[in-house]
Amino acid sequence: MSAGSFPELFLQYFAWGIYNILWDVMVNLGVVYLPFGYYLFDAYTSAREKGNNKMTSARVLAYLEMKIFLGVVVLTLAGVPTIVLNLTDMRFNNRSCTVGSKVATMLEVKPDSTGTGTDLDAEFTTSNMGSLISKAPVAWMAVLSIGQAVSDAVRIKIPCKTSISQVAYELQMNKIDDPAVKQEIGNRRIF
Repeated sequence: MSAGSFPELFLQYFAWGIYNILWDVMVNLGVVYLPFGYYLFDAYTSAREKGNNKMTSARVLAYLEMKIFLGVVVLTLAGVPTIVLNLTDMRFNNRSCTVGSKVATMLEVKPDSTGTGTDLDAEFTTSNMGSLISKAPVAWMAVLSIGQAVSDAVRIKIPCKTSISQVAYELQMNKIDDPAVKQEIGNRRIF
């Protein structure tokens, strides 16, 4: 798993850890099974409302099978945390501009003693994170991966340029040697 910055990486790992805890609570309380109870109730009430032979038992069963199948697929892909996020494999993408280059490069940085160079590196270790194990659902990891790829593609296409104040300073410090250009410009200041 990768992210755009170190705090984003830490928060994603921590948030998925909290999600795992909440998921366990919801499974133990039976909250994740409530939609399936609603499907049964809806099929029963629909059959009762339609009356006599308008909705046969075969149609009710087919309706119920489809609803339960779709519910299981959605719950499995978007709810059940299955992809293990390993703390030692996590990286964040650092955009860097080399001197004289107009094109940025993305470097994958591992959050350790050579990561951000701040005190946060020491905090993001397996010993300090305790027994927090993070897992994420398949659909969410797909969405996060696609979003990170688009974000990295946009960030790498932003050209490496100096700041406007630096450009203005460099323009003011330039000397004009051509006498014709000096006369044309005069003593006007550009900025």
